[in-house]
Amino acid sequence: MVDVVSTMSFIPDLKDFLYENRRIYTVRKFDMQRAMVHIEGVGMCTREPLGKIESFEELETYVDMSGFSTLSAWKRKICQFIPKGESMYLYLVKVVQNGQ
Repeated sequence: MVDVVSTMSFIPDLKDFLYENRRIYTVRKFDMQRAMVHIEGVGMCTREPLGKIESFEELETYVDMSGFSTLSAWKRKICQFIPKGESMYLYLVKVVQNGQ
């Protein structure tokens, strides 16, 4: 059972992707626990940690549900938020209840 509730933010295009597809893979610089998260404009979601990422190539199998069309595009966006050399963690976020 997940009882922690926090918030997560996404850029508008990725928020739309999550709303339409009900799930998205996302990379963050923090090692976070499994939790219920509220995403404004989407609703309540589960955030499931999938592990630490050591190289961008590890993300290849997740690109289709990342909101990006290529690994290269996803990598460019990640690098805008996570400085080179810092840890990266992969998460699966799934919508459980639509709402604002």
